[in-house]
Amino acid sequence: MDVEQIKRLVQLLAASPLDEEIKDAIVENAADLTDDAAEALLVSLEAEHTQLEAVEKILKQFDLWQEEQWKVLETKQRQRADAIVDDFLDEEIKKASGTVS
Repeated sequence: MDVEQIKRLVQLLAASPLDEEIKDAIVENAADLTDDAAEALLVSLEAEHTQLEAVEKILKQFDLWQEEQWKVLETKQRQRADAIVDDFLDEEIKKASGTVS
């Protein structure tokens, strides 16, 4: 592995959810990898990184959607509670003024 490949390997491993022992073993044995094995490892880690970025994007979108849905629900609940209170007060006013049917 050349210096650039090793730098990229270290960057990808730092971001990877792989177990630390596995990461350490890869770094310790990186110099012994064949060019094909090193390339395969980098390709795999790049693919993992790309997939993790895609999942992160999806989760952020979901989080934004969920926040918006909570706001909508909160508004609906507040409107419904206001309507219940208004109905109750209207009935009490009618009772107090003797106009209840």
